Amino acid sequence: MTLSPRPDQVAELTRGAALPIPAIASPLLGVIIDALREAWQQLASRYGTALHGKSEPELTALMQSRLNDLRNDRRKFGQIVSCIVRGAESISYDGRHIEKRPDLSIFMTTRNANFPLVVECKIIDHDLGKGVALYCNNGVRRFVDGEYGWASTQALMIGYVCDDSSVEKHLIPHLKTRASSKSDSLKTKSWSAKAIAASMTSDHLRTFRYLTPSPDSDPGPVTIFHIWTEVPRDNI
Repeated sequence: MTLSPRPDQVAELTRGAALPIPAIASPLLGVIIDALREAWQQLASRYGTALHGKSEPELTALMQSRLNDLRNDRRKFGQIVSCIVRGAESISYDGRHIEKRPDLSIFMTTRNANFPLVVECKIIDHDLGKGVALYCNNGVRRFVDGEYGWASTQALMIGYVCDDSSVEKHLIPHLKTRASSKSDSLKTKSWSAKAIAASMTSDHLRTFRYLTPSPDSDPGPVTIFHIWTEVPRDNI
């Protein structure tokens, strides 16, 4: 069944907002990325190799709990983030889908509550068929196509790395290969190995158009910050 756009849903969601919404300042985004890394490091230190073999929802649920608690321990993080929600329902850019569920939504104290910072999480484990291609097709592409984070020009992705994969040896070469093809579904524009808080970024064009404030408004490219974390595993 082909779903029709729902302009009323989009109009209410974006009422009074200029799209795309302003980007989060680099220092603030750096605080958030540092908190994501610290939250994972605390989980890895506490649970160790017990994390290996857990599902993506299990790992993300642990991250949500740890991040919300971390707001009480890290003053700057607590000042700029009001809460972290797992699986918060959201609307696609044209309203065709009103029950999209990004893995994590970071609600900020000074940001429009309708537009949280979206974080998509993926396990990286080639032995299980969960490699960088799946990470891109089921993660990056959702931001490119306007399923997630379409009102913003920034998004985050967490890679739970369960094998020897790395951004430098796997993600960047994959993006480079895709970008050189005639039809890159990721619409990769550029990438940088070192950006805010030592995270790797990739920039992707977006071809969808906003329904409001005026038809055919260009959303511009989206910058995705990739945060890959190592899942502890037994030495082999």
